[in-house]
Amino acid sequence: MLMPLLLATALAQAAVQPVSNPTLRGAFAPEEGISLSVPEKQPERSLRIGDSVPALSVSEWIADGTPQPPKDGFQPGTAYVLVFFSPNQRPIKNLFDSVSNLSDRFRDRLVRVIGVAGASKGVARSDLSTVLDAYKHYVRFPIAWDEATKTRDAYLTAMGGHKEPLVVVIDPKGRLAWYGVPGQTTQILNAILADQWNLDAVRQQTEHTEDLGWLRIEIVRAQRAKDPKRMLAAGEKLREVCSHLGDEDRAEMLGFANDVSGRNTVFDLAAHKDLAHLARTLAEQAVSDQEDEPRNLAIVARARFADSDVDGARAAARRALEILGGKSPTDNDLLDEIKRDYDRFSR
Repeated sequence: MLMPLLLATALAQAAVQPVSNPTLRGAFAPEEGISLSVPEKQPERSLRIGDSVPALSVSEWIADGTPQPPKDGFQPGTAYVLVFFSPNQRPIKNLFDSVSNLSDRFRDRLVRVIGVAGASKGVARSDLSTVLDAYKHYVRFPIAWDEATKTRDAYLTAMGGHKEPLVVVIDPKGRLAWYGVPGQTTQILNAILADQWNLDAVRQQTEHTEDLGWLRIEIVRAQRAKDPKRMLAAGEKLREVCSHLGDEDRAEMLGFANDVSGRNTVFDLAAHKDLAHLARTLAEQAVSDQEDEPRNLAIVARARFADSDVDGARAAARRALEILGGKSPTDNDLLDEIKRDYDRFSR
């Protein structure tokens, strides 16, 4: 993944990659496209990386034989890890074991690890008791039982509508430093404690990745509705968001162009030239300094053809064929596909 320089430095030191909004996980199904089981509109963020975090709202602390909970609130100079989870998630044993190991690993350093759970649809305090009775030997960290949904709302909802499980890391100055799925926290904590974590850069990349995920959902919704105006608006927003031309940006821009001008397009581009032209603009921008990938050139060729630039379409397809011809082994399926396109452009 190509990232802004400051973020690349911070994450390279921590040996981790930023992650997208867990709310979007499950929205993407390879066999069926996108299930769209997410809100119609991207939620706003009122709590962002770098902001001071709110206090926990706890109706009950569960800390039998674990490090004692921070009853006086977050203490300056100590980093905190909040692990939001649902007692009904599976496999809960693996999560407990992983979080306990993290707590053990940093027990002699100024780091506190806290589990956070609460009531929600189909989840009650008794569910937590059940899993703790079954797996109490795997729980070596305090658990905060939410006061209604106050803590979840103050964190998960405020950060943009996230779902459990989610790890939230708070730096020693009480600022939101990172959030994401479990599995990367050790490296992130090490970087934070070594003062090698750039909050501005991490915020930029994390939110950028999330924004792209929501845009992809909007693009699919526009396709399913066969709504060219909605697709055009999504593409314009994509052009605005994709300003750094990282790998994520290029992939989304080329994906949009392919959705609009590929063989399976649902849009009448003869009647919507503005949409065809935008697809071409995004495709050409995405490969502007990377014109040696035949698959991407094939997308450029189709986008140019849809935009009535037949000569430009043939030129891009010809270049793709030349590159493929010099490769060994050759991707014969792609070669045949581009040959068919070239023949279509030449009629």
